Amino acid sequence: MEPVPEVHATALHLKRLEFTGYTLVPRAIPPTHLVRVRERLDELFRDHANVPTAVEDYRRTSLPGSGSIDINRLFELDPVFEDLMDLPTVLPLVQAALGHDATLCCDATDNYRAPHSRAATLWHRDGGPYLRLTYFLDDIAEHNGATAFLPASHLSTEPPPPWANHDGQPRLLPGMVHATGPAGACLLNNTNLWHTNTPNDSDQPRRVIWLLFKPSQVEFAGHDEMKSTPAYLARQTDSGRRALMGLVD
Repeated sequence: MEPVPEVHATALHLKRLEFTGYTLVPRAIPPTHLVRVRERLDELFRDHANVPTAVEDYRRTSLPGSGSIDINRLFELDPVFEDLMDLPTVLPLVQAALGHDATLCCDATDNYRAPHSRAATLWHRDGGPYLRLTYFLDDIAEHNGATAFLPASHLSTEPPPPWANHDGQPRLLPGMVHATGPAGACLLNNTNLWHTNTPNDSDQPRRVIWLLFKPSQVEFAGHDEMKSTPAYLARQTDSGRRALMGLVD
C-alpha cells in the first residue's frame, strides 16, 4: 500500500477509510518507543505461560493449532503500551473518522504468529461500527502473516460466503489485498470489512498490537478478558485518557 502524502494526509486517510475500508499510517510509533514496546513484548512472550492474560490459539481469534498467542490487557501489564492509545500520529485520525466521539472498546491485545504457521483465521467480518488499529511491530509483507482485505466489502451487508474458506483455511479471493508495511506503522480498518489472516511462511514471528475504537454511544459486546478491569480504570487520572476509556467525570 502506498503511503499517503503528508499534505492533506487526514483527508486522504478518511477517504480511504470511507471507500476502501482501510488505510495505513506508515510512521505511527516513534522509533525509540517502538524499541521499548518490542523489548517488553519479547519479555512477555518468553514467559507467556506465566502471564495471566496470555492465551494460546485463542478460540475467539484463532484457529486451533495455528501457532497464535494473544496477550490481553496490555495497558494493565506495562505503562509502555498505554501511549499507543493516544499517539498524536493516529488519534486525530481516529477521532475524525468517528465523528470526534471515539472511545476504546476494550484494552489492547498483542497477537503473536509463530514462524512457518498456517493462517490463524478464516474470511469473516467483525461487525461494528468499530475502527480497529493494528500496530506493526515487525515489517509486514505478504509472506509473513499479513492481514488480507477485500476492499470496499464494508459497504455490503453480506458476510463472506461459505466458499471463501476451504479445508479450514481462507481461499485467495479475486481482488483481495495484503495489508503490508514497515515496523512502526499503524493499519486502520473498518471492522465490517471482509478480512482474514494469511500464513506466516517466514523464519521469524509476526507481532502486532490491536486496539479497537467505537463511537461513545455504541455498546461493545466484547468478552470480559478483553476489557480493562475496574481496578485499572479506577487508577486513571489523565482527563484525556479517561475520556478515551469512556469514563465520565
